[in-house]
Amino acid sequence: MVLALDGSVQAAHSAGVITLALTTAIANDVIIVGVHTQHKLAYSTVSSVTAAGVTFAKRQSVAQIDGEGGTYFDDEEWYTTWTSSGLLTITVTLSVTPFYRAFGVAFGISGADTTTIFDSNAGANPTGTGWTTDPHVHITTSNANDFIFGLLGTNASTAPTVGAGYTQIQLAGFTSSEYMVVSATQAGTTVNFTLAKAAWSMIADAVIQGTAAGGAAQAKRRLLMGVGLQADVWNINKYKLKLPRLSLKTV
Repeated sequence: MVLALDGSVQAAHSAGVITLALTTAIANDVIIVGVHTQHKLAYSTVSSVTAAGVTFAKRQSVAQIDGEGGTYFDDEEWYTTWTSSGLLTITVTLSVTPFYRAFGVAFGISGADTTTIFDSNAGANPTGTGWTTDPHVHITTSNANDFIFGLLGTNASTAPTVGAGYTQIQLAGFTSSEYMVVSATQAGTTVNFTLAKAAWSMIADAVIQGTAAGGAAQAKRRLLMGVGLQADVWNINKYKLKLPRLSLKTV
């Protein structure tokens, strides 16, 4: 299965809690949650990310202080895998209720490797902060087929736009997210946005594609199970393998 975006949602906090009602169409997705908070005189960080039937883990974070406004930025990336599909209600609980604002985004990635999940390259999960019109980081990958994404938080007066070659995931005033599916390894590829000059912080990452080998092996095992089976060779189109056609033999 090829890598693809499988549903996305964004929401603002209410009393220090962000509720993200994500709907996916395909089972066995990697689920990504990005959170951006802006607080006064201290950081408002993520205490937990929860949903029924799954366990989230923190993948990355970056923080900075807006030197002009004294605003404390915190950006975090959390993830899990989900064997089902449909509605997944995700609850993000913050350490303190932000004085200014907090937004969250959640999205599913279908066709991903749900065991290894992320590209193993040390440069595949960069972070960045700044005060410019061109928020960006550079990503380097070891795997050819990756789902590359960027998560941006800012206090810009205008909504950010995504970089060339990227597709918008969600846009919520002071946050933006984007992705691009690639079929070759990347060396210092730019993950970027454009906005009015302002403070910003961002995270980029790369999720790797799964393989059909596991599914093919399972199909073969299912076909070969049983006693007194008679076989002739046929083609399973889904996996492009020639496997035995099995039928029950009357005994």
